[in-house]
Amino acid sequence: MGLKASDEWYTPPPIVAWARRVLGEIDTDPAWSPRSHVRPVLQSYTVHDDGLAHVWPGRVFVNPPYSAPAAWLERCAGRQFPTLALVKFDPSTAAWTRHVWPHAAAVCIFGRRVKFERYAEPATSAPFPSAAVYYGPRAPVSVLAGGPDVSAVLRPPW
Repeated sequence: MGLKASDEWYTPPPIVAWARRVLGEIDTDPAWSPRSHVRPVLQSYTVHDDGLAHVWPGRVFVNPPYSAPAAWLERCAGRQFPTLALVKFDPSTAAWTRHVWPHAAAVCIFGRRVKFERYAEPATSAPFPSAAVYYGPRAPVSVLAGGPDVSAVLRPPW
């Protein structure tokens, strides 16, 4: 599959910096790319490694494939450590109804479309809204709301 048809879209630096503030540090990125701005301190897995097939130590930031997020969100929902997933904001899907709403500690909705980076291409706005789903112990709203263009932070009960 060529890059144009791939799910390889890099998280912009302001969101990576915010993820570090939310998590304290990014220990693992299970959907990492060498071109990514994320620099996990313990572990990273590329598409060739299949991040879903490995252990995710510590605090996790993941920008999973937007074309198939369910397995990634399911894995995030079952973790005991703080985890932040950057995903398409599509709350009516099975992935959200099964793995976000019943398990997330917070959902941070971005007020603008995220401008993702791609290799050798200019940053491009996603054609849909995105959200960051936080799993783990209760994080301060001030930290969650401090993300770039975060317009709302939702917490359970929804």
